[in-house]
Amino acid sequence: MKKVLSLFSALVILVGCMGLGSFSSFAEKKEEVPEIGLNETKAISAVYTTDEENKAEFENSYYYRFTAPSNGNYFFKFDTAYALKSNDPDNPPSAMAMLMDSKGNMAEVGIAVSFASLDAQTVADYKAYGVKNNPSFVAELKADNTYFLAVTNDSEQKYVTNLKIEKHTHTIVKQTRKAEVVSGYNSEGGIYSICSNSYCTYEKLDEEFPAAQSVSISKTKYTYDGKAKKPAVAIALANGKKLSRANYSVKYLNNTKVGKASAVITFKGNYTGKLSKSFTIIPKKTELVKATPRKKAVTVKYKKRKAQVTGYEIQCATNKKFTKNKKTTLVKKNKTTTKTVKGLKSKKVYYVRVRTYKNVGSKKYYSSWTKTAQVRVK
Repeated sequence: MKKVLSLFSALVILVGCMGLGSFSSFAEKKEEVPEIGLNETKAISAVYTTDEENKAEFENSYYYRFTAPSNGNYFFKFDTAYALKSNDPDNPPSAMAMLMDSKGNMAEVGIAVSFASLDAQTVADYKAYGVKNNPSFVAELKADNTYFLAVTNDSEQKYVTNLKIEKHTHTIVKQTRKAEVVSGYNSEGGIYSICSNSYCTYEKLDEEFPAAQSVSISKTKYTYDGKAKKPAVAIALANGKKLSRANYSVKYLNNTKVGKASAVITFKGNYTGKLSKSFTIIPKKTELVKATPRKKAVTVKYKKRKAQVTGYEIQCATNKKFTKNKKTTLVKKNKTTTKTVKGLKSKKVYYVRVRTYKNVGSKKYYSSWTKTAQVRVK
């Protein structure tokens, strides 16, 4: 897929850089270019055009002049698929049919990539991005204006085809394009009126499916209580409204026990895509029963928490923010409810707090802290 996007991007950039003004010598003698009339068939033999040695042949051989008899759409139809073979499937040959006005401004372009040496999946990828193997196109032209058609081919093999210009009338069909929502990328969709001719780019938006601007959940942290947690999902659209629930479903995973849980959102209806929003379930906190001062130590007693708790963490410090002389002690068993913290400074006032923790894999999940107790160490 990357090589498809890379080549397609290169072709788009090339089109943007090219114009009749690029071929200065041609511009000086454009009146010599042969003319093609409406419903007339002309032969084209496009050869390698990127080699400077072939520049003169390019300037003399690739152009037709067409004057639009009336305002409207015209179908520039090539009757042969562009199917030149290549020894390098990563860089298939490509061709362009460029229509320019008399000032060198691009009016329309048809891009073709040869599928002859590509595998079925790569061809499918190209087609998914609208790339064709025929440079035919439809252009909207103005009456009595003269346009110039240039056909380029980057293969050393010739692209031989016939060109016929016909008046074109849109045959309108409806096309639904779902708005896409995936991690890091959201796009709008809608119901469009398009022309059934695959070489025609006409389209009109009849109904818009606004892009999702943000996806959020109502809560990202819960405390374990044995019940399943299901935060509400809200999807804000680019038009300021919220996406209706008819366009997505939600499945919750690992949302009962302590650890990382997720809400998996699958889009449907007018939207497509899938993404996940994470939230955390932390263990239930304990209660600090008593902090008893000892000689250069403090004995801390707290309530036992068994469900979804591995152990406890005790902190002692000489200020309320727990930044000075902080000492942290880990209690590794949940059945232990009394612990003496040693190595404290004598005659100092200490602040004490406790929290529970749960080991899930290699990660610890902590509860919130208990209320703080204040003691003077002996």
